[in-house]
Amino acid sequence: MTWTGGCLCGEIKYKAQGNPIDVASCHCINCRKMSGAAFATFVVFKPEQFEWLQGELRTFAATPDLVRGFCPTCGGQVSSWRESERDKWIIVWAGSLDQAELLKPLHHIFAKDELPWLHMDDGLKRYELFPTDVLASLGLETSTRDEHL
Repeated sequence: MTWTGGCLCGEIKYKAQGNPIDVASCHCINCRKMSGAAFATFVVFKPEQFEWLQGELRTFAATPDLVRGFCPTCGGQVSSWRESERDKWIIVWAGSLDQAELLKPLHHIFAKDELPWLHMDDGLKRYELFPTDVLASLGLETSTRDEHL
């Protein structure tokens, strides 16, 4: 499958080929602040699956290693990556995809930070932090991360 997406104003565009590595809803405070929502759903692709088609992102270093990419015109959040792992994965935010309705989230992460007035009874597995099996599938250190996305 070919996935396409971009920002609200259309200045930033991208495409990805094939199945995502992971699709998850994150409840951490950083993702809530970034999105302005109660949680953020992200999609992970391998770099070789992914291509920027148009525009140039502005970036914000949310932590010393974690970078968030957004449109300089409309401010729309588009992507995120760790500089130290940029050769392994890139995240796009589900809301930036043109085919978001085709996604199937696999789990919730940082469920410990879920807002008390929100609980999605969707039957998906809930992880307190970042699941080690997902890290292993990305070829990353399998100790659970404390650092939010």
